[in-house]
Amino acid sequence: MSGFWRIVFFFCLPWFLLGCSQRGTYEGLKHSNALECHQVPSSQREECFERLPPDYDTYRRQREAAIGE
Repeated sequence: MSGFWRIVFFFCLPWFLLGCSQRGTYEGLKHSNALECHQVPSSQREECFERLPPDYDTYRRQREAAIGE
């Protein structure tokens, strides 16, 4: 297995193990965004991480408050 596919497998495996639940999808996308932050120049990395969404539980509370559930 080439190095690229090992990396893809390593980072995608947790998402697949979580299944297709809302939490799994949310966390998978957040993880993917965090990986992209590692690709930006170091001078912009901290700002990139600050723009990442909150954890799923915080997101869910904010969402429920916004729609009045």
